[in-house]
Amino acid sequence: MVHCVIAALIDDNHLFGKSMDQKKLAETLRKIPLFAELDDSDFKVILQMERAFELYAPGDAIVREGDKTTSFFVILQGSAHVYKSGEVVARVNPPDFLGETGFILNEPRIATVQADTQVLTLTFTRENFTALPAKVREAIKDKIIKGLITRLSDVNAKVIELKNSREFNDGLVSQHTRSGCL
Repeated sequence: MVHCVIAALIDDNHLFGKSMDQKKLAETLRKIPLFAELDDSDFKVILQMERAFELYAPGDAIVREGDKTTSFFVILQGSAHVYKSGEVVARVNPPDFLGETGFILNEPRIATVQADTQVLTLTFTRENFTALPAKVREAIKDKIIKGLITRLSDVNAKVIELKNSREFNDGLVSQHTRSGCL
């Protein structure tokens, strides 16, 4: 839902032509969980960040595995696939965020994210993030941490599921081997 509203705002108000109604955009951004705790003055600061919005064409890499960049991105419109070692591992859509691991740890990117469609991001560089008021930085960091913990929990559940599946399958193989079925 959020991406439809943002797309309409961009088309109707010419985001890149600088005639965007910042109050409407702030209302739209407020619907994104990452920004739920922020107030109007906080959104005003975010919307005034230099190079805050970036547009990627289909096929463009938003980040590349191994690159040492320090921005993180909030997907406002469009979709992209996440690749690890050339394999698709996830898909991101509004209001997902990405690049937070490299941003927080100041380490090379752990995956490539490539736009499937035209993608609009709200981009936080280390410089513009550091310039935000402490209250805003802390609210965003808290949401990033929550998102990372959720992702880790999901991965742990999948690992356990795979482990149980393998144990089950190994048990069947052992049972069939003992009975001479294989």
